[in-house]
Amino acid sequence: MTAGLLSQRPATYHIMSSGYELVFVEVKTRSTTAFGDPAEAVSAVKAARIRRLALHWLAECGPRLGGARRDVRFDVVTVVRLGHDGPRVSHLRAAF
Repeated sequence: MTAGLLSQRPATYHIMSSGYELVFVEVKTRSTTAFGDPAEAVSAVKAARIRRLALHWLAECGPRLGGARRDVRFDVVTVVRLGHDGPRVSHLRAAF
């Protein structure tokens, strides 16, 4: 598996590759769930922005992938810091 970054201030999105699949990952970290699960912060507007950035990245970097067709997926990883119990990490595959 390889990884890269796609940056648009103030957020950074991670790009993972495994075989013929590219996975664009939004990571949300919170210190509490008092205002909801971190995944809820990925709105339709934010998902559309990530899709546009992915298309831009594919247009620029796609030719360097060797011309192989790749499936694309959009995941969300959430991290909630729970103090002494350590973080709680959730991985939502194909979140949007």
